[in-house]
Amino acid sequence: MGNLVKYGSFNLDDLDKQDAQVAATTTVGADFMKLQPGNNKVRFIPPEGGGSPFEIVNEHFIDTPTGQRVRFTCPRLMEKKDCPACQEADRLKRTGNPIDRDKAWSFYPKLRVYSNVIDRENPGAPRILAFGKTIWDGLKRIRRDKDEGGDFTNPGPDGFDVIITREGTGKNDTRYSVRPARTDAALAEGDDGITKVIADQWDLSKYSSVPSLEEAMNMMREGYQKTSQGGGAPAPAPRQIEAPARSARKASDDIYDVGGGSDDVLY
Repeated sequence: MGNLVKYGSFNLDDLDKQDAQVAATTTVGADFMKLQPGNNKVRFIPPEGGGSPFEIVNEHFIDTPTGQRVRFTCPRLMEKKDCPACQEADRLKRTGNPIDRDKAWSFYPKLRVYSNVIDRENPGAPRILAFGKTIWDGLKRIRRDKDEGGDFTNPGPDGFDVIITREGTGKNDTRYSVRPARTDAALAEGDDGITKVIADQWDLSKYSSVPSLEEAMNMMREGYQKTSQGGGAPAPAPRQIEAPARSARKASDDIYDVGGGSDDVLY
């Protein structure tokens, strides 16, 4: 591997730092990988130049009055700024109505981890795999396992694939398990092939971009903005969402997984 360009490694310091973050705008044209029932064999791609291969985000998935589901990163958890979705969760919980209390959960931020992978069953260009806490916990276990695990992002012959098994159907009955593949294998064939895969991966930093307060409120009120083509019935007037009050009680700092189907892309 003498001609291989320098690649980053997923070291334990990076893992501990990002795991602490866990405890504590989709790109048009991006090629997302959807986990299929049964075994999904993937190879996680190391970043160019160093650092972690994972982009960890706390996201809101909001069903708007216009019928759209919008996604935006949580200003409160990502940048300690005011967040209208967290404020709405607080408002609903304070009403004392059991229906409002249940609805409040849908406004809390959810953990989402983005990574670049090669789908071994459908080899080709890098794809984006987005998943939740269940798979993240499995990857942590493999990385820390000195006997059967290790740095699964190593692109050389000492690296290895990861098998993610999806079982069950439906949001509440889908389960995931993660294990290392039995044999070591290089990311791609030859140094040039490895270098090309690493260079061709998607930029994940955009998924942690935090919207302004105005942008987040507009998405919650009206969904994603599109240019009107004229004609058609007017959209129903959305309920007004007020800007967060500075003195308002903060929403819980807990981060909730999206549920049984949380390791699927929701948009």
